[in-house]
Formats: sequence, C-alpha cells, structure tokens
Amino acid sequence: MSKQNHEKLKDFTVYIEGHEGHRGNVLGHAYISKLSKLLIVLAKLERLYLDGAKKTDFEIVGAEKYNPTTITLKPVPRVQLYDPHPAFDWSIEQIELVGKGNTPDRRLRSPIVRDLVDLSQESTDNSYKKFWINGHADPIHFDEHYYLNALTLARKLARDETPFEWYAGVSAGEVVGRLEKIDNLDADHEFMIVPPVGAEKIRCKFPVSMEENIGAYMFKMVRVTGSIHYTEMSPHPDKIDVVDGGISLVDEREKGGKLRDLRGIFKGSTRNPINLESLFGG
Repeated sequence: MSKQNHEKLKDFTVYIEGHEGHRGNVLGHAYISKLSKLLIVLAKLERLYLDGAKKTDFEIVGAEKYNPTTITLKPVPRVQLYDPHPAFDWSIEQIELVGKGNTPDRRLRSPIVRDLVDLSQESTDNSYKKFWINGHADPIHFDEHYYLNALTLARKLARDETPFEWYAGVSAGEVVGRLEKIDNLDADHEFMIVPPVGAEKIRCKFPVSMEENIGAYMFKMVRVTGSIHYTEMSPHPDKIDVVDGGISLVDEREKGGKLRDLRGIFKGSTRNPINLESLFGG
C-alpha cells in the first residue's frame, strides 16, 4: 500500500453475517470468539511494532444488530501521551498484506501468522456465515481465500525459521501447563494451557462429561492427557484432544520441562539424528 493511499484509521468495524439456519442471527459464542481472537492479534502486533508492552485499549463506540451484526471499536491509549494510531494502522496493514498473499513486515514470525490462520477458519457449526473488518481501502474478509494465504505464509515462515522439518501427526501422551482459559460455549468445549517452557499456549478440547468439574482447575498447574496433535510448523503441540478424566493437578515442583521430553518430535529424526543437548544448549 502506497503512502499516498494510506489513510489513518480512527476506528474499525467488525462485521459478522449470520447463517440462514439461524434466521440470519450470529450465535453468541462465535461472535465472542472472533472478536476476542482479533483483539489478541492486534495486541500482539502492537507489541511487535513497539518492541515492548501493549499500550492500546479499544472502546466500543457503536453496535448494531441487523445482518450483519456489527461492532465499531476505537483505539485509545492506555498510557498518557501515547498515540495509538501508528501501531494500529501498521497492524491493520499487516493483516491486509497477509490476506492478499503479499509479504508483510519481516518482523512477523510464524506464530502470529498462525493466529491469523486460526482467526480465518470458517465455521463448522453454522454459527455464522461471513466475517470481515474494514481495512484502509477495502474490507478484509477472513474467508477461505484469506485462510489459504495465511496458511501458506505460516508454513513458509516456519520452514525459514527452522533448519529442519518438525514431526506432523498425532501421538498419545500428556502435557503439563497452567490452565488459563475455559471456553465451553456450545460446540467449543476448549480450555487453554500455558506450558512453563515451549509453546505460548495449547488448545485442549475436552469431552462434555468433564464440563461440570473443569472450573476447579482454573489458574492451576495441571497435567493433561490425550491425543496430542503436532504440525510441521512447530516442535510444540498444536492442540490436545483430552480423554475423559484426562486432567489432574500437579505439584508446582514438577512443572519444569526436560530435554528428554522433546525426543522424537523431529520429522525424519531416525535418518538425521539431532543432538538435543547441543541444539538447546543443554
């Protein structure tokens, strides 16, 4: 985008079109999820732009329930004498570039692009039909086209960031982490854990049978057991399908990660053995 065509955004609007199966209404869990993920992405981009802490909040300045359902947000400073617009405009521009299949700022790494992949995944339960925001010139549609461009870029960045391919697949096992968030709205039934080392967070999908008891583990160190999914973009688990009853509290002294826990995660490791102690400075 040329500087001549770049206009500062004073606010932005999130649009979600409802599905015909729900009379054009958006399901609440879908709207909350999309808005939350979008704000998380904007916060991460701002920290990247500033190379420091987040300094922007977003005020709700408008909302309408038609079809699409809309909410308009305005970036406002959370600290004195800070102008949030340069970082916000840069962030929207990066989101636009990824969606168009163009090259974003070199500071973007694969984890944040994977967030955009997640943000643009389509509904699997007819909770909404379309999802977009206004950009600098044209709307940014988080549709299949955006998803494929973001996924392609995330994979490319992951290859560039690592000298070898990671194992992609599913294995049975367990992971330790702090349970930070529970989302059991309708079809989701997910919680997030934050391991003491490695992945920033791991999504854990739990069965309905655990719904009544899962809240007891909030903000505590837990051991999660189930089917652990890995992708070629990271050495760390992408998500866990938790087995029934597959969560338990752990002693805080157990939470430290060990290098031996990472063995076997490298694709083709039998052909090209890697010395983990050398690789990680152990």
